[in-house]
Order: sequence, then C-alpha cells, then structure tokens
Amino acid sequence: MLKMKIKKNTYKLLIIFNLIIFSNLVKSQENIDNSGFEYKKDKVIFPMNIGVFGGMNNLKSFANIPFFPQEYSCGNYTEGTGNGMFIGFNYGIEFYNSNIIADLRVFNEKRPSTLEEVSNCYEVLSPVTNEYIISTRKHTYTVNFSYLALDLGIKLRLFKLASELSNIELLNQIPIYTRIGFESGQAMFDKTYTNTEEFITPEEIYYPNGERINTVEDGEYDETISSEALNFTIGAEFKIAKNVWLAPEFSYRYELTPSIERYDWRTDILRAGISLSVDFNKPDLNKESEKIEEKKELDTLKVEEVKKEIARNNIDKFEFNEIDFTETIVTQTFPILPYIFFDSTSSKIRNIYKFDNIAFDEQELDNNTIEIYYNILNIIAKRMLDNPKTTITLIGNSDGNEFESLEDRMNLSLERANSIKNRLVSYGISKERITVENREIPKLPTSSRYIEGFQENRRVDIETNNIDLLKPVLHSDFLEYSLNKAMKFETKLKSTSDIEKVKLTLSVNGKNILTETKNNLKSTIIIHNVEESILEKIANIIDDNNPTNVVKSEIEIYYTDKQIEKKSFDIPIKKEKSSFEVGRLNLIVFDFDKSEISNTNKSMIKQFISNSISLSSNTTITGSTDLLGEKDYNKTLSLSRANEVANYINTINPNFKIKDIIGLGSDQILFDNNTPEGRFYCRTVLVEVKTPIK
Repeated sequence: MLKMKIKKNTYKLLIIFNLIIFSNLVKSQENIDNSGFEYKKDKVIFPMNIGVFGGMNNLKSFANIPFFPQEYSCGNYTEGTGNGMFIGFNYGIEFYNSNIIADLRVFNEKRPSTLEEVSNCYEVLSPVTNEYIISTRKHTYTVNFSYLALDLGIKLRLFKLASELSNIELLNQIPIYTRIGFESGQAMFDKTYTNTEEFITPEEIYYPNGERINTVEDGEYDETISSEALNFTIGAEFKIAKNVWLAPEFSYRYELTPSIERYDWRTDILRAGISLSVDFNKPDLNKESEKIEEKKELDTLKVEEVKKEIARNNIDKFEFNEIDFTETIVTQTFPILPYIFFDSTSSKIRNIYKFDNIAFDEQELDNNTIEIYYNILNIIAKRMLDNPKTTITLIGNSDGNEFESLEDRMNLSLERANSIKNRLVSYGISKERITVENREIPKLPTSSRYIEGFQENRRVDIETNNIDLLKPVLHSDFLEYSLNKAMKFETKLKSTSDIEKVKLTLSVNGKNILTETKNNLKSTIIIHNVEESILEKIANIIDDNNPTNVVKSEIEIYYTDKQIEKKSFDIPIKKEKSSFEVGRLNLIVFDFDKSEISNTNKSMIKQFISNSISLSSNTTITGSTDLLGEKDYNKTLSLSRANEVANYINTINPNFKIKDIIGLGSDQILFDNNTPEGRFYCRTVLVEVKTPIK
C-alpha cells in the first residue's frame, strides 16, 4: 500500500512539473530584468537546459532470502554487491539567475547483484568413510535487474547562489552544485535470478549431476519489481563551448521501499558519472555589460570610501612565541596481534579488517599501531606469498556462551576459522598451506569475569611454523618532530561587538600550513588551536640553510557590516636536529593477565634487540596494561612485564645500559579500551633506545 501511494504521488509531481515547463514556453515582447529571466508580452520564459548523462554504479544489497525456497532453517542471504551502468537524459528549468533548477531525469540502469553465504546445516554420507559428516556449502544468489527510472529533483548551484546573496564575487567562480531527487523505477527489461549451492567440504561429495555445483532455482521474477528512493548528488560544471557544459557527478541512492514483493530486498547505490548539457533561453547580457561594469566600479568606490571613514582598529595584541622544535630520526616496530575478532554469533569478517589482494606494501602503512593491525590479513597474505614454504594454523574460538549447545558453539568456531581461510585463499594462497582447527574457547582466554572477556574470546588465533610471518612491522629512519617549548597563539581584541568571525592563517614561504576560523565569539581573548602536527609541514617547507625562516601569520576580522580588518605578524622558527637516534621497539603483545615471554617471542626479541641496541645506547623499558582489573594489581602486572623483557635483554648482553624500568599500570591507557584489539595492544612492553649519532 505504501509503495502504491508513493508511486501515485510521484506521477502527480511529474505531471505538475511538465505543466510548469509548458506554461512558460509562450514567447512575446523582449525585455530582460536583473533576475536573468526573459519577458515577452508579459509572459515569462525561464531558462532551461537539456542534456544526456551516464556512468557506472556500485550496488550494496540488503536482503532476507532463504538458501532454499520457503525454507529458512538452514540460513538466508543477507547482503550482496554488484556493479552496473546507467544512461539517460535530463530536462531542467532554471530559476533565480539559474542557481536553482527543477530537474527531471529519465534513465535506464543495470542493477546486477550477487549475494554469497556459507552454511553447514546438513550432513551427507561420505563415500570414503561411509559415515555421515557435516557438509560446508557456498550459496550464491545472482540477480540481473534492468530498470527504467524517473527522478524528479532540485539542483542548487550553492556557491553561485551564495555569491548572489553575499556579493562575494569569488564564490561565483566555484563550479560545484548539489542535487536532491526522488526516484521511482520499474524493472522492465531484465529481472532474472539464479540460486546455486556449491560443496566446499568434504571434497569427495558430488551432487547427482556429477558436479560440485548445483542450481537450486532460477528463472525470472513474475511479480512487480519496482523501487522508490532518494538521490543525493554532488557535481561540478565546466563550460566547454557556448551554452554547453560538462559535469562529473557523484551520487548516493538511498532506497525507501523494498523492491521485490516476494522477499525483503533493498538496494543502495553509489554512482559515478558525467553529464553533457546545453542551455536554452538564456538572456544575452552583452548589451548591458558596459553599464554593469561601470556600476560595479562606482559601487566599489563607494564601499572603499565608507571603509576609510570608519576604519577599524580592534586587534589589541597578538601574542606568540618562537616555534622551537627538534627533528629526530626514529625507527619503530609495530607488533602483530595474531588474533582476528568476530561479532557475537557471527562468522563474518568484520569490515574493520582491510582487504587488498591487488597491491599491498606494509612499508606504505602509516605509523599507527591500530591501523597496521587492521591490515593483518593483507600483511599475512603478502608474507605468505613471499615465503611459499610458510604454513599457518587457524584456530577458531567461541566465547563459550554464544549458543546453548556445545555443538553449535564448535560449529561457529569452525566457521570463523574457515572464513579467514577462504579470505587468504582468495589472495592466491594454496589451501594446502592452511590448517583449520576449532575450540570452544581459546587456549589462553580472557577471564569471563569481565563482559569484555566474551568479546576477546570470540576470535581466530593464528599460529605458524615461521617466526617471520608474525614479526613486527618495521618502519626505519623516518623523521619525527617534537616541541622544545609550548606554542602560544592568542589574539586579544578590544571588543567582540559586530564581529562575524575571526580567521587565523599561517604560511611558510607562501605555502599555507593552517587556516582556523572562530565564530560566535564570547570573549575578547581568542586561544588558537595550533597543534604540533604543523611541525612536519614547516620542516618540509623551510630552508635549513636560511637562518631567517619565519612563519607568516595573518589575523582577519570579519564584521557584520562587511568590513575586514587585517594584521600580519612574523613568527621566528628554530629547528634543531637531535643528537640521538631513537628506536622504539614494541615487539610483543601479552595475553590477558600474563607476563611470561614465550619462546617464539624470545626469538623475536633477540633478533631485533641485537640489531638495535649498542653499548652506547640508553634504554628505557615501559610495561603497560588495559583497564580491566584493579588499579594496584595492574601496576604490578605492567612492571612485571617490563622486568621480564629487561631480564631477557640482560641475558642477550649484560652490558646494555638500561636506564629505567617503568610500569604504567592503567594510569596511562595507550589505546581505546572499548575494543578488544585496543585492550590487547595495551598489554605490551615498549623498549625505547636512544643512541648517539656518530
């Protein structure tokens, strides 16, 4: 019923839209007013445009379709993706100096989509063992929809419109526009579907047709396949000839109603395309251009005269100090946490884990521990491809409480391990190199006394025969910048009356490094938020051989009467190069409530420490914990972890200088403790080594 109402309203809107178009196509006596419309015999003719457009789309489908018709007990399809294309034409009527456009679009769009899921809900008789065993199957549901769609919307040339309202000519040069539209479509040219199943395990089982793939159902939907949606578009127009415009566009389609009557099915679409349009009925303003230019010049002179008469001097003081910082050469290791975490009762790999099987280089990752961890699948896959003899074991776990029966929990833990295996196989890694095991809970679990323990135990553990597979990511000899004294940027005003905003701009050698705007001022003292991150920008711009390097700062005060007050200041720069190289060796992540170093981690520490610490180095060892548990206990645990690493380093070479051994406890939390990965990365030891530069 809702879909029928939306369709009826859509058609009414389209009829009204066309009536507006044709009612304004009556031509009579020429006259042009300052709104850009053309008049003839008191009949207004609005400017309009006609064009074509097309491009590619990326679809995200959400569904509730059973693997087998009318049978939901084994599972159902939930999400799918696809790529297609679209092409059509548009017709627009322009208002308010062509900055607001009523826009009608008619187009044909291909919307294919593929949904894939894995199930293990049936047992089959193995011809090898002559016993019934659980089979794992891959289910694939493919649809091919081809829609004819109508989209009625409003297009806004926002910056040009802002230029009209504010008289800021610069805004008129920005070609960006936005559009919001209501779309209604019907699958008229293609609405076929195919539902297949494929044996994954066991490998000795075949369907009666002698194949490992079987078609469950296929055909063409006989019911109505229609959809209504909202479209949000951003684009930029570029003039390529007189009255001819080319515009790249990006849009997002949000579906409002299910598109298939038989199932709950909805599709959102991301579109990228380009349009070519031609303007009509635009007034020729060439005859008036000279008068307009003269008027602009007179207006400019009047504004300048007014500004001279009421000049402002509201900046009482701008306080700053010298930007004094040090450049240090740093080498840092980022430990690999060999766990992949899952949502409750789910075996689907979470979206946080990055997947790039085309090109990946761990040296291009940012110096960010958590972001590096989210690339764990990329890292392991690339290392396995580079080391063909390396094998791994994936051990799936549940939290021990996700399902009522042990069998269901064991099945879930196996599915989790297989989902990681399938992802690695998709990189091109032979499945013979990957062993899959499962447990109810991990061998080293987090205590279920804490609710966070359940979250941390829902995981797949990664074990390997090659220590290099899980070695830390190493970033060598990058530059890091730190302040020698705090930066101070404060503007003091005499009054905040009639101030619209205050803008601070910082630049070095003509290149902008910061722009900050303060609105709705409550105080005459403005504390500017200039952060340490600008140091890297400054260091990349300044000339180390020039002793007179400065940061140019400009304060601009914008008043409600359109006046602007400006003042500039030069801030000296002082950059020093550290006499030490710093090595931050963060090599292992401890399990919950553990401080012992495994033999594998000892080998890893020995490999890195022997190459990173010299007899002239000063070393600080810092242990840390997460927030779970009592504060005093965590303090002791973090110190115990630090001592374990310090003692092992002394066995490597007792002559190494260890300056401090520190336990942070839970006083200084390193990462977000709302996530399992954040808590695990708090359970670590940092070995910081300062070595004099020779």
